[in-house]
Amino acid sequence: MRDDNNEEKTESPTHHRLERAKKEGNSRHSRELNSFLILISFLIIFWINKYNIVILFENIVRSSFVFDNSVTKDGHVFGSNSVLFLKAHVISILKIIFFPIFLTILLSIIFSNSNFHIKSLKFSFSKLNPISGLKRLFSIQIIVELFKSILKILLVSYVVYFYVSHFFLRSLNFTSKSVLLSLKYSFSIIFSCILTILIMIIPIVVFDIFWEKYAYYKKLRMTRKEILDEFKKTEGNPQIRSRIRQTMRASMRRRIMLSSISKSDVIVVNATHYAIALQYNENSMIAPKVLAKGSGELALKIREIGDKYSIPVLFSLSLARVLYHYTDIGQYIPSTLYAAVAEVLTWVWKVRDWKKKGGTFPNQPHNFFIPLELRTLKKDKN
Repeated sequence: MRDDNNEEKTESPTHHRLERAKKEGNSRHSRELNSFLILISFLIIFWINKYNIVILFENIVRSSFVFDNSVTKDGHVFGSNSVLFLKAHVISILKIIFFPIFLTILLSIIFSNSNFHIKSLKFSFSKLNPISGLKRLFSIQIIVELFKSILKILLVSYVVYFYVSHFFLRSLNFTSKSVLLSLKYSFSIIFSCILTILIMIIPIVVFDIFWEKYAYYKKLRMTRKEILDEFKKTEGNPQIRSRIRQTMRASMRRRIMLSSISKSDVIVVNATHYAIALQYNENSMIAPKVLAKGSGELALKIREIGDKYSIPVLFSLSLARVLYHYTDIGQYIPSTLYAAVAEVLTWVWKVRDWKKKGGTFPNQPHNFFIPLELRTLKKDKN
């Protein structure tokens, strides 16, 4: 028989296992998708601010070709000119370039669904194990990452080479054009090149999304024993839960049974052990029905409720025992007991007449007819 410790992890992770992994800092996200969305966002921001960027660089280029001879004569002029340059250009650069960079960092956090977890910073000696390090080094994950990196380098190199080879000579013709026109043309080429690169890496992004999902769920796979242990820990032992459900169902049936006693016509009891509540409606029932029955404390409870609703109580040792053992709650009595119960109901009707007219209280019937096959009872538990 195979040892449970060597059992293969072939089962999908449970919801509780996924939540625990998330709390430990092991979240599922595609780094390629994150990078792609960040670059797209960064590119959109620059496209929106393209005219401001072009004008800014035009001003920087024009000012770079202006030489102030006073700088060589007075050192204070250089300092004042530097301050003016900072005010005129650097603040604009911060608005146009560094704000998008800050927004890009914020988007990277949002897209990666990153959460800070203290457990992820916890020191573990297992991370220093060289054997496990070698396993990670030659793992399929590293091979896939290497494949994606090589493929991205090849694609980016091809796109850059294509744009350089096709637009280099054409760009030389713009040396005779204005600075603004040259910058606009350069900006459009760079933007088109980056956009082409993003389009080319879409298949890599799609592959990475499915790969990361597969690798994540594979890493969190569980054995059947782990699933069973987790179920016991979170939901409780199945046997205990089954007993609890049985107890709850029994308690519910008891409450329903006790609530129906008020509708009964008579309660048949013996001295201390049994109590059976019977109901009969000649217009809607084919035979008397058992609404409740019980022994011991439950029998006393039935009698207590019967006294509360002034339900007649008939004492019969033999009939009470037979009704308790050979009837079911909510079911009609056996046909073999019709004659005996008919005597009981006749007495009940006499009691009702006595309540209306008064006089002598009717005597309870005795010596009920009970078939021989019902007289032999198994030994009472009570």
